Amino acid sequence: MALNAAGLRPVVLFSSIHRRAFHSSGHGHDIKIPTYLLCMVKEGKGWVSLSDPEKTATVGQGDCFVLTPGSTVQLILESESLECFLVLFRPVTLQRRRGNWQAGPLLPGDGGWSGFAGKLEPVRSPALLGDAAALYADSRLPGADSEQLQLRCQSLLCMVLDQLKERSAAVKPSGLELSIGYMQRHFRSKIQLETLAEIAGLTPSSYSRRFKREKGATPVEYLSRLRLHHAKMLLSRPGITVKEAAAESGFGNEFYFSRVFKREVGMAPTAYIKQFKS
Repeated sequence: MALNAAGLRPVVLFSSIHRRAFHSSGHGHDIKIPTYLLCMVKEGKGWVSLSDPEKTATVGQGDCFVLTPGSTVQLILESESLECFLVLFRPVTLQRRRGNWQAGPLLPGDGGWSGFAGKLEPVRSPALLGDAAALYADSRLPGADSEQLQLRCQSLLCMVLDQLKERSAAVKPSGLELSIGYMQRHFRSKIQLETLAEIAGLTPSSYSRRFKREKGATPVEYLSRLRLHHAKMLLSRPGITVKEAAAESGFGNEFYFSRVFKREVGMAPTAYIKQFKS
């Protein structure tokens, strides 16, 4: 732990660890985040969005990401279920005064924790899933040693958080990821395959083959899922019409939108809306 310019030393305090399973229900799970939370995906895959189509990421087994207090997250599953470990923690600062260490609240910029706010930058750390599973199991044992759990969890947190901060500071996105970012920002508009290929630095045919190989879907399928994801979020809100959801999600017209929606979701948009009214 390095001291910052103010002589403060940032640390993380473990609060608790939980195992949570989410099941596919035809619509998104909206989750309000009350505290700093490290999510480690144990099984399954899906999309995570921070109430903003530009801040969307796909997550799967072994992926870890941080959520900050006050954010609202929507989870859309691609698998039947998604199981994860949720590690609740609290960043604080330590300062030595008159020979004693004193804990204080986290200040903006201390240790870089505030830099996670509003970001979704998962890293894959499957090797640490075993540590998380063991920590979870041991925390449920009668008479568990709280001090040992605290130390073990701090070690787990520091390893994952260091990877997240290194990724945020040093890792440059690939051409493919840059093109996906373009999709996420402009999915409401018409997007040409040639534009995406140019962003990725590939020919259209090479881009399509690589995209399918790495993402398991064609660029058109991926873009359609992104639009449907946003459309489902809109249709779950009161007062929205099918025509408005289609236009806001980048579909050409409501009839084409309804056809795609029914094929992919298994019900018409009007039936989807009725779920929330009932």
